[in-house]
Amino acid sequence: MILEAAFVDAKNAYCMCQVEIEGDLISRVGKSLTTVPDITFPPNTVLVPGIIDLHTHLRYGQDYKEDINTGTLAAINGGVTRVMDMPNNPRGFAPVDKDSYSRKLEWAKKGHVPVHIYAGIGPKTRPFREAKHYKVFMAESVGDLFFEDLETLDGVLDNYRGLQVTFHCEDPRILAKSKQKDTHEKRRPPEAESCAVRNAIKLGEKYDLDVMIAHISCTESIYHIHSAKTKVITEVTPHHLLLNEKMGIPRAYMNPPLRTRVDAGQLIQLLRAGQIDHVGSDHAPHTIEEKDEKNLSGIPGLDHMGQILGYLHLEYSIPLTVLCRAFSYNAAEFLGVKHGLIEPGYEASFAAIDLGQCKKISPDNVKTKAGFTVYEGMTMPTVPFVMAQGRIVKQDSELTV
Repeated sequence: MILEAAFVDAKNAYCMCQVEIEGDLISRVGKSLTTVPDITFPPNTVLVPGIIDLHTHLRYGQDYKEDINTGTLAAINGGVTRVMDMPNNPRGFAPVDKDSYSRKLEWAKKGHVPVHIYAGIGPKTRPFREAKHYKVFMAESVGDLFFEDLETLDGVLDNYRGLQVTFHCEDPRILAKSKQKDTHEKRRPPEAESCAVRNAIKLGEKYDLDVMIAHISCTESIYHIHSAKTKVITEVTPHHLLLNEKMGIPRAYMNPPLRTRVDAGQLIQLLRAGQIDHVGSDHAPHTIEEKDEKNLSGIPGLDHMGQILGYLHLEYSIPLTVLCRAFSYNAAEFLGVKHGLIEPGYEASFAAIDLGQCKKISPDNVKTKAGFTVYEGMTMPTVPFVMAQGRIVKQDSELTV
């Protein structure tokens, strides 16, 4: 199969060229491989490497919220061709040892796109050979896999020396002092995050960890990361980039919460400068009833990742090459998969972003079982075509799986 389009990846904008696919890989790239390509895209549509989302909650063990089918359909809808799922699953489902991790791997194989999984770190866990990536929740968020004090966490991380650990950074002591405040934002203040970031960096240096800080939301955290003696991998979410606490969007509460317009603007500047390694959705598909009646934290977002990539380019003039690094190439390096460049031998996964056709986002067009979106009413580019590992999984804006 040969595609003709304006391709862009983390290194180059190729203008109009042709890409040949054999099986699940790119076999050839050139200006004129054939006079009759199988699919041709108009000039205002760019094909970028399929997005890799390293931060999703597909709700393993809670199928009433999401399942592997609807979660990966939402991914495809948003141009996401690989996802990584977080470990804060219900008791009995959390992947915290070899057996529970293996069971979740079997579940993950049922997805429409590859699903990678984090192993969880808790007060009584230890590393195991099968897992390469670990996630720790430094304070209570959603689920029961978390720590109540820094001392216990310090003792546990002694066992994980030299490994990759991603941190959800909120300080439990500050959260405890703030729990009677009158808003979600005040109950989980910026200093809870920044203090935890500082401690995560110290623990990383102490135990030689490969540290990633998930969903950075405030400028204070950035200060500590820039002051670190060793490399710290950074991740932001679309909602912390595009939304703020004053917008009053229904159901838009999560951990960490939305911050100020200044914080969001600073994150945008860092992304433009190439100082943010990953953009992850933090897809958390609670039901509408849970959001409205129980005030559970977290929002869905997989359906919109490709649209948001295009929106960041159009609205904030962030180069597509920079966005391709943060949305796909860096994540491929993190996972160790050959993905993210338009070159022979790389994975044939692409998302088409129609920069000339912007539409208002509606919950009618989401595939997540959650059935709502905090981006409703925003006008963004569309994602009419997706190829995942050589398979056409979305065409003419309709899923084909």
